[in-house]
Amino acid sequence: MVPSMAKSAGTERAQLQICRELARRGHTVHVAFCRPGQMEQNWLEFSSEMLYLRRFDAWRQLVSTAHGKRRSGRRIAYMHHNGRWENFAFAFLLGRVFRQPVCWHMHLPLPFGGRLPMPPTAVRLLRRLLSIDGAIFVSRANMSSWERVGFPTDGDNVVLNGVDVEYFVPAEGDQRKLCRDRLGVQEGTFMVAMVGRLNDEKGAPVLIDAWECLNRGRPELDTTLLLVGRVESVQTRAAIDRASIDGETRVTHRDWVSDPRTAYWAADLVVVPSVWDEPFGLVLVEAMACGCPVVTTRTGGCVEALGQWAKRYPFCVVSPGSSAELAAAIARVSEVGASEIERMSAAARQHAVDERDIRTTVASIEGHLLALASRTGAARFPH
Repeated sequence: MVPSMAKSAGTERAQLQICRELARRGHTVHVAFCRPGQMEQNWLEFSSEMLYLRRFDAWRQLVSTAHGKRRSGRRIAYMHHNGRWENFAFAFLLGRVFRQPVCWHMHLPLPFGGRLPMPPTAVRLLRRLLSIDGAIFVSRANMSSWERVGFPTDGDNVVLNGVDVEYFVPAEGDQRKLCRDRLGVQEGTFMVAMVGRLNDEKGAPVLIDAWECLNRGRPELDTTLLLVGRVESVQTRAAIDRASIDGETRVTHRDWVSDPRTAYWAADLVVVPSVWDEPFGLVLVEAMACGCPVVTTRTGGCVEALGQWAKRYPFCVVSPGSSAELAAAIARVSEVGASEIERMSAAARQHAVDERDIRTTVASIEGHLLALASRTGAARFPH
């Protein structure tokens, strides 16, 4: 179940990479999606079937598709769902219509962080809806948020996200210079990048506040901040506009780049300043695989994504929402010197290769799915 083909955020990229790797391992992948867009071509490269579920016609299509597959003897043994909340009921019923086990791949935390009180009836209904056959969580923090409402967990169904370390690689030759030229950044300038959705929960306003503070306190630094992604909140838009007006802050915004490696290769530091319960933080691992040091916040699964690298460089993990700590961390990285930056970059790359390779991730996911199929007596896996 793929909610949208129209954007390439961390969740969508993770889902694409996992399913592509499952296909490489010999499994058949059928995709149901709700919104078309620029990522369709990527899925067509390995998917056996693409089913577009139109917004007002999804239920009729579901019944028709189920009838056709039963007549042809084809069955679905695995429902890969890591989308938004509105797709929960649909994916749950889709699995039941096909009479196959349902495995949820949880890439999102509990709605509202579990902070809003829920009446007992709503809790019972949610638990009934989540009476599923299996679940995979992208971090222990992610799993813990769902345990609060009685989501079935066994402590062993956490599989940290991974990336394609043969695609996300350090820049070679003149790639870094070409990327910087394309982005209008001069060599010698210390460049910080934020890649992904630009909104309040992702901490974009906090980063801009930190950036302004850094430039006011240390005007001698030759720095530039690149923001790559769609602006999703009024507060974030106001912060970007304010920073852009003041030329001293040196902030550049790009709605989209065709390849995120462009930003990673050009940057000296990638920042993920999330203030919400970030399930994992895929951008962190992508940047590290490209040999770029990172700074992030102590929230959700971000620290889990960094693993031992965070213990080696503890100053790169700050409190969520603290622009002062974030500014201090960026300043410290900018001042460690070229040789230490090289060591940080090499350690980041090594961490990604050793601990966050997508092939290792998918091998673990495959093991969970095969075990689920075996427990539930699925006739065929995975369709």
